[in-house]
Amino acid sequence: PKYIFTIEAKDPTISLPVMKGILPKSTTQVIINVLDVDEPPVFTKPYYEFKIQENTLHTETTPFVSAKDPDAENRNISYSLRKSDTDHFKVTTAGSILLIKSLDREVSAWHNLTVADRKS
Repeated sequence: PKYIFTIEAKDPTISLPVMKGILPKSTTQVIINVLDVDEPPVFTKPYYEFKIQENTLHTETTPFVSAKDPDAENRNISYSLRKSDTDHFKVTTAGSILLIKSLDREVSAWHNLTVADRKS
């Protein structure tokens, strides 16, 4: 958006006999262009919790994560795993979390993944 307005400055302390009650003033035009700030994508939930049985085949897709771009509805967002359990999981650029190695509940009852989103 663009805002255009005129400002006026007057000095009531100046009295010119020639001007008879007219205050000296000056005007100027102000133009403000509002620039867009490229905002990062935002995940649609504050956290995601999934339950996967330990006998799940490692080729099956688990639930997915999702983020929205506040700047553009149709801009692509890609996802990646941050230093977390990359031995057992991977995330596709579309946000699907894939199990790539069988899970064993007796070895680890839970896995904490950190997924990063990025505009592509």
